[in-house]
Amino acid sequence: MGNKIKLLGIVIFLIVIILGYSKKQQSKDLDTLLLDNVEALAAGEAEGDGECIGSGSIVCPFDNIEVSHVYIYYSLSR
Repeated sequence: MGNKIKLLGIVIFLIVIILGYSKKQQSKDLDTLLLDNVEALAAGEAEGDGECIGSGSIVCPFDNIEVSHVYIYYSLSR
């Protein structure tokens, strides 16, 4: 009886370890996919690093003219 309980405990322990490891691997793959999607969304659809719109009192860092809005696109580093 005692040996069966020990064996059952070892089997349950191994199952928990295997499930934990597989969950960790699955989350690592999901994290990479999530970062790729966030980076794609952060990049926008513009070709450059940003754009300046309108006329106002803010100096555009790209072409040094006064604009009303400056949009700068960021990317996540890996």
